[in-house]
Amino acid sequence: MKRLRDAVKALSEEDLEEFISITRITLRKQFNKDLKPSYIKARLYDFLDGKDTSLVFLECYLQSLDAIHYKGALTALKRGEAKTSKTWRELMITITNDVALPIHIQKHLEDDQTSYELKILFKTIINYCEHIELDNFQDNLRITHRFLSIGKVNGR
Repeated sequence: MKRLRDAVKALSEEDLEEFISITRITLRKQFNKDLKPSYIKARLYDFLDGKDTSLVFLECYLQSLDAIHYKGALTALKRGEAKTSKTWRELMITITNDVALPIHIQKHLEDDQTSYELKILFKTIINYCEHIELDNFQDNLRITHRFLSIGKVNGR
């Protein structure tokens, strides 16, 4: 547990907010528990201060680490840190740092479920396109892009 606590304590403020958000979504979707973020945050800080937590919260914490960092839970349990060499977040930031987000989409991102679904969509697309050979990977990306562009009319 100490390593898990250390890994969560080492999260940046931004990652910690995302961690709490993902924990909330996981609690709601998998365990049918609709809890306020402030309650989840309080339980998390109790856990970080050394208090016991339920298995449900523990499972959500591990899943949240995995959502934030590639193999985050395993790395946390083994090394006491969640950061790995390259994360989904770092990849997303790298490929989108010069792309503006449409204003109407920004409004939708205020919803935790929407943010979660976008994250899963991104990971699914990359995993679907994955190939050991660069040429095949690029072909898969192009084919997927063309498929996702079907029916796109007038910027819709």
